[in-house]
Amino acid sequence: MKAEDILKRAGGMPGKSLLLNLVLTVFKLVAGFYGNSTALLADAVRSF
Repeated sequence: MKAEDILKRAGGMPGKSLLLNLVLTVFKLVAGFYGNSTALLADAVRSF
């Protein structure tokens, strides 16, 4: 596999990773708020 092919295939990964991280952070914030869990809220803030 050529380097150009590798770069093409990996091109969208940083954006997808950032989006997934944002979704998980929001989920943790919501779950921590409704579950009254300060640990989950702190983890959500720390993970972003």
